Amino acid sequence: MLKKSGKSNATDIKKALIMAAAEKIYKPVLESGVNKRFINKRIEPLINKVKYYVAKNNACEDEIVRFLKGGLSELIDIKPPININKNAILQASTGHKTSGRRVIMFLGLPESGKTITLAKLATHTVLKLNKKLALVSIDTYRIAATHQISTFSDIIGVPHEIVYHKRDILPALDRYKDFDFVFIDTPSIGFKQDIELLNIKQYAEILTPLYLEIYLVLSAVAKLKDAVKSVKVFTKDAELKGLIFTQVDNIESFDEVFTVAAESGLPVAYFCNGANVPNDIFIPDPEFIVNRLINDETSCSEADSTNNFHEIA
Repeated sequence: MLKKSGKSNATDIKKALIMAAAEKIYKPVLESGVNKRFINKRIEPLINKVKYYVAKNNACEDEIVRFLKGGLSELIDIKPPININKNAILQASTGHKTSGRRVIMFLGLPESGKTITLAKLATHTVLKLNKKLALVSIDTYRIAATHQISTFSDIIGVPHEIVYHKRDILPALDRYKDFDFVFIDTPSIGFKQDIELLNIKQYAEILTPLYLEIYLVLSAVAKLKDAVKSVKVFTKDAELKGLIFTQVDNIESFDEVFTVAAESGLPVAYFCNGANVPNDIFIPDPEFIVNRLINDETSCSEADSTNNFHEIA
């Protein structure tokens, strides 16, 4: 039997080290809960390319790591409706002109942090962007919710209105036709509450001519199967423009966040990392999400001191 030369043996060791480094990146993805179909279509081609380049002696460890992280980052789309990093209004996700009033609706499951997320964005919009904004709530199920919106609107000095019937929603919005934004708060809805989901669907249909933008607020601590199910259910009943993840400061890894965002194909708008209004909200960078997935990044509570913010051109 022929013995391998020292050079050949060194090459094999180098390849093994490179593949070990690559595995540290793609293994958490394979174990994150992403379904098999998505892995076959989007993840396996990345892994196969890595194996090809390594076999050809055409790569170094740093290049492979950058390639994998870059490929995984491309699976995450970032599209916030308001650029809170640069205090600028972005092109509406509907693709239509943003010179007129924009109507943004927030959906979410119970305990998702939907209303406080709305409050954070409203504060940025009014106090930092100096935009005219009105708050409208169609959450007539919870007295606490209507009180919360009323109190908050008084604090930042914006008008608010409670709408009890679908026939009243267009007249209510017409009263704010000269405003820059109208944020609509909705009842917290479980994905098994068919009547409430139908109600949201009917509101969305009524507001379609106004180029309604709908964002689903999800808690990052929710079970993966519940988060995936929620996206599927809400997507069926409303045309979602993006996802907002709350409580990201309460999770160690971003398995669920990555899986839901990548698999659904919906853009991520914001991360919320605390209860402080308006500070605990930021636009994540795709690489930040990938780094947290592979446990290669600082905590979300340290986001202010790190370069995790996504710069929108």
